[in-house]
Amino acid sequence: VTSSAGSHMNDLGLLNIGYYIPTGSNYKGSISEITVFAQAITTEAGALNANQLAYYGISTTTWTGNTDSDWTKTTNWLPEVVPNSSSPSIVVIPNTPNKPVIGESVTAPATSILVQSGATLTVNAGGTLQLYGSLVGTGGNCYINGTLEFMNTGQTIISGTYNAGTISNLKLSGAGGSLVSMATDLKVQNDLNFGTFSKLYIQNSKLTLNGTVTGAGTQALRGSTYATLEIAGSAAPVISFDQFLPYNNIRYLIISTTGVV
Repeated sequence: VTSSAGSHMNDLGLLNIGYYIPTGSNYKGSISEITVFAQAITTEAGALNANQLAYYGISTTTWTGNTDSDWTKTTNWLPEVVPNSSSPSIVVIPNTPNKPVIGESVTAPATSILVQSGATLTVNAGGTLQLYGSLVGTGGNCYINGTLEFMNTGQTIISGTYNAGTISNLKLSGAGGSLVSMATDLKVQNDLNFGTFSKLYIQNSKLTLNGTVTGAGTQALRGSTYATLEIAGSAAPVISFDQFLPYNNIRYLIISTTGVV
């Protein structure tokens, strides 16, 4: 991009526009006109995301916490509808005094969730967040003390989302088999559960298993050139790798458990 004379913007090179954090994708289209303002309209990430959502007509539900921290109460949302598996497209959680909590014995379905800076999202032990899209946090502000269940294929475990990079229980339940990819190091503290034909793609990250692996059929894990798998704690899991692909491997296997692998 090169601006006209009289501007302080010269030879800026390529311009990457429309990158939308909650979906982790770039705008795909063409640009007919660019307007350069003398100063930024806003630099606040929440406002910028809201502008994109409104412009592209993406449906949203925003957490208000007007009543308390209970995820299941309609009065804690704007509009006053609890998110479900198909609506809205994006669940926005801003920094509010009452932070959302998915309680024990609660199963909460949601599409994609954006947890903004200063906000937190907590899944208590015994609770389940069923995710049909993506979960994006900031600085590890998502506390998964219960279960995070991925319901589709092609989903990604995103960097900077989970507190201490840890999920208590991870479940892969995509219909007909799902492939969930790791874009960050991850520790599964208790149970990693595979649905039928589901796979977890470690990519070039590190997966640490501190507990059990259940429901795993054949070829449940996929690796890559720089993938690391650590079996830790007192875990004694039965694990299997997808060996059909010639490039599917792990670089490091660390066994620090007191159990038998």
